[in-house]
Amino acid sequence: MTNIQEGLIWAFAGMIATFLLLGGISFIPSLFQHTFKREDAVPVEGQADHEDGQAPDDFELIAAITAAIAMSIGTSPDQLVVRTYHRVAPRNAAR
Repeated sequence: MTNIQEGLIWAFAGMIATFLLLGGISFIPSLFQHTFKREDAVPVEGQADHEDGQAPDDFELIAAITAAIAMSIGTSPDQLVVRTYHRVAPRNAAR
């Protein structure tokens, strides 16, 4: 057997081993999904809004945007005041 043939065999064997290993690694998370699934879990119907009508996720979003703006302009988030905000309807990218 020549060196080229032997090299091609080892390269092909390495590719097969790599794909088998990646397939095994991608299979492991599916085992966790079935292993840790609880049948007695109660679904949450809804979370209560705050008294001003904004959901808690909105406050987290405002905090994250305020922190990003403060970082970009080089100041402290405590020095910025968000007076109001409104959500914009999502735009369809494919027109």
